[in-house]
Amino acid sequence: MNTVTIEKTTCSDTTAKKIEWSENDIQIMRQELICEALTFLSNSENKVRFDKKRKNELIKWLFSTKIAPFSSEVCFESMNMDGEATRDFITKYIISGFDFELGVFL
Repeated sequence: MNTVTIEKTTCSDTTAKKIEWSENDIQIMRQELICEALTFLSNSENKVRFDKKRKNELIKWLFSTKIAPFSSEVCFESMNMDGEATRDFITKYIISGFDFELGVFL
């Protein structure tokens, strides 16, 4: 089984702590990132108050085509989702009032 080791240090503790992540753990984390982002965006439309900053960050992340271990593009791919089609769906059905030129909700 393949594993990834991540070394983490905190401000109060300067010693590195090694955490072993299996490929399955990473796959689950990628799925959860997408699911949590979509759930937050879809649920917040019905609330009177919502966190615009978090919403802006999530949309920027979801619409980025950057490739990185936990980028939305890689997360979509790991779930066998078409990133472009998913973004079209998000634009049409989940978000409204987002100015893509400014990168924020109005």
